Amino acid sequence: MAVDSGYWTLLRYNPALAAEGKAPLILDSKKPTIPVAEYIYTENRYQQLTRNNPEVAKKLYDDLQKAVKRRRLLLSSLRSAEHSTSISSYMR
Repeated sequence: MAVDSGYWTLLRYNPALAAEGKAPLILDSKKPTIPVAEYIYTENRYQQLTRNNPEVAKKLYDDLQKAVKRRRLLLSSLRSAEHSTSISSYMR
């Protein structure tokens, strides 16, 4: 569920691909198919937060959902070949 929600991202980095002119970052995760809430509320700590302080829980959930979307956009953009040179030089 963590991967399905985007909370956890599966990726690989292969610098040998950059040497071949290909994008070295391989994003194995598919686009999220469920909201982050569906994953995090399976954990007691998030359920407790919602019961004890629903306003704060809602804000934190909204912030987390936005962060997941931003991270997905960032990783997708890093996959592009035009970034492969800068990524591989950064990783050295």
